Amino acid sequence: MKIYVASDCRSRLTIPEAMRRKSGLKPNTLFSMTLNTDNSITLKPVKVCDNCIADSHPSLADLIKHYPETERNKAFAALSIDYAKRCGGESDA
Repeated sequence: MKIYVASDCRSRLTIPEAMRRKSGLKPNTLFSMTLNTDNSITLKPVKVCDNCIADSHPSLADLIKHYPETERNKAFAALSIDYAKRCGGESDA
């Protein structure tokens, strides 16, 4: 199946419903992204754990704690700024 999509003003993509349905993607699916040598991008759903309890998802904190400290700090800063903006706060970042 080949479908064309355009990125929005923030370079985000939406996977069309027909493709999500056919591939069995569910909300909150975690993906790995690979930049290939030809500059194409491969997007693959990944399994976080082999022994997950049905209907339980690891928390974002559980995922981030495995990042290197500098990446973890960037993630927390970005999430904090996003949260402040959504809650009506201001940010210079």
